[in-house]
Amino acid sequence: MSTSSTKKASKQSRSRHIRRRSVENVRPSARKERLWQLFGEIEREFDKLHQENLELHERVEQLSEKLEYLFTSKQNQQPLSIPQFRGGKRPIGSILTRKLKPSSSSKTALRASNVECQFHCQYSGHCDGVWAVGCARNGSPLVGTASADGIAMIWDVVSGQSVLQYAQHNGSVNDISFHPTNTLVCTASGDFSTHIWNYKHTDSPNELVLHGHTAPVVSCDWLCDGNQLVTGSWDHTAHLWDCETGQTIHTLQGHDQELTHLCTHHSEKLVVTCSQDETFRLWDFRAPPIHSVNVFQGHTKSVSSVAFAPNDTIVSASEDDSVKIWELRNMKSPISSIRLDCAVNRVSVSGNMLAVPLDNRHIRIYSLQGNRLAQLPRRNNQGHDRMVCCTAWLEQSTQQNLPNLFSCGFDNKVISWKITTVEQ
Repeated sequence: MSTSSTKKASKQSRSRHIRRRSVENVRPSARKERLWQLFGEIEREFDKLHQENLELHERVEQLSEKLEYLFTSKQNQQPLSIPQFRGGKRPIGSILTRKLKPSSSSKTALRASNVECQFHCQYSGHCDGVWAVGCARNGSPLVGTASADGIAMIWDVVSGQSVLQYAQHNGSVNDISFHPTNTLVCTASGDFSTHIWNYKHTDSPNELVLHGHTAPVVSCDWLCDGNQLVTGSWDHTAHLWDCETGQTIHTLQGHDQELTHLCTHHSEKLVVTCSQDETFRLWDFRAPPIHSVNVFQGHTKSVSSVAFAPNDTIVSASEDDSVKIWELRNMKSPISSIRLDCAVNRVSVSGNMLAVPLDNRHIRIYSLQGNRLAQLPRRNNQGHDRMVCCTAWLEQSTQQNLPNLFSCGFDNKVISWKITTVEQ
């Protein structure tokens, strides 16, 4: 091969190498741009599917309410007058960042059996999920809320405004309970402590801090005399406290897993605790020695809440999609059971009515005999958008036409409702 042809071949080789390097330098940029285009198309398609899914959920709920209305009307032999449901798209904005706005009272009602349920208003203030809501027991029209944002709030039921924010905990506030007679409140927290404070002393509300648990405290409640307090924790124990000294009187041991809730009797020194170990226990404080009356195994999954009810009955709710009512004197088997379509959270009792908050965003009202009375409305942006964590009754709300049921959930919302019985 001649020298000139060798030089020519070498020059062509270098030229091809330069072009190849130039293409390789451009290709990543072009690929990246194409990938961004594909990601954009995927995101737009996902948003479209998400919107369609929300609209389908809304439609299913409307049809379910229509069917329920038809069924209950037929049962009661009432003339059918199906309410008109206005369609509407649910906003896609993030539930966690959506700003809560107070709503005015609504006259929209859902009738079932002889119970009427009306949305009253929504309280705004928490910036994270609200774990628990509790009502004053001394006749004051006040409601307290405990939130994962680390704040407990006291609300005036008449005005719907927050009157106090308690921010002394270093973790999520998991429960709140009003003293039976005075202006004290106790709050249980993920910081392993329970605080007792006075909501009238706004300058320095912190009164007493109880340390003793080795894991988050998830529930707290006063004994009927108000001199002692019971707390339940993820450390598998409950503590009985002296509220004057802040000392532990007794540690209640026996549950194999984390406690989820506890409740005290309104007039007797009895406490019922429940746990993720699928059991609940009844404790007797009326005479020494303090002991567990019995262990009850009526559920197949974690027992999420317990409540004392009239006529010496106990209500237990579980993640096994059921609520059971037990007679205190004979708890070998429940006297009635309620089967649901999802997990149940913290139930509450008022007279013969049982408020049942559910994972599927609904709240239903049942009788203690297990009969379904009503489902709280969720139309026109009323109701909860995520799991409903807790309900609580305000027993003195018959005065001044106040709401008497309160609910809270993972959507940061606290909602008041007016539940009334209708003369037939």
